[in-house]
Amino acid sequence: WGDQVTNEIVRQALGEGGVYSLDRPGEWKNFVDMCFSCAMVHPGGGRNDIPNRLKRQFCLFNVTMPSIRAIDNIFGSIIRGRLSPGAVSDKIAEVASKLTDCTIKLWMKTSAKMLPTPAKFHYQFNMRELSRVFAGIFMAPRESIVDEVYLLMLWRHESERVFGDKLTNASDKEWENSAI
Repeated sequence: WGDQVTNEIVRQALGEGGVYSLDRPGEWKNFVDMCFSCAMVHPGGGRNDIPNRLKRQFCLFNVTMPSIRAIDNIFGSIIRGRLSPGAVSDKIAEVASKLTDCTIKLWMKTSAKMLPTPAKFHYQFNMRELSRVFAGIFMAPRESIVDEVYLLMLWRHESERVFGDKLTNASDKEWENSAI
């Protein structure tokens, strides 16, 4: 069938409830009380699709990305609540209200430019990166954010940590630095 051997063994285990032994040809090994759960992303960028014969063994769910407005609502309301005008100075609150938009734009720009390839298969930027940037900002005690410059430096540091640390060569890191 031209399928990878591993995929075909998994298909056989799911469909037939066992596999033939590779050590002793003709000997059947039954799998009992096993549950399989799998996850994958769409093929492309160095990722291959699995054969339809294997795919049919699963119940497939496609979870689409939320809209930019929904993402802004999620992270924006959290940061605006944490760094609200009553808890911090008005200038810090004003800058904090703009961080969500800046982070989303950086994430979208990075996702569009730094696509995964077989050599850079880990260049996958999803909502997890957004949450890591904000989680890093939230780890700083509110009292340590003394002014808007410190908040921006903290945001830059977290953005470099989350996005820049994935990048493997100097030109990619230089591009990301200029994007930030």
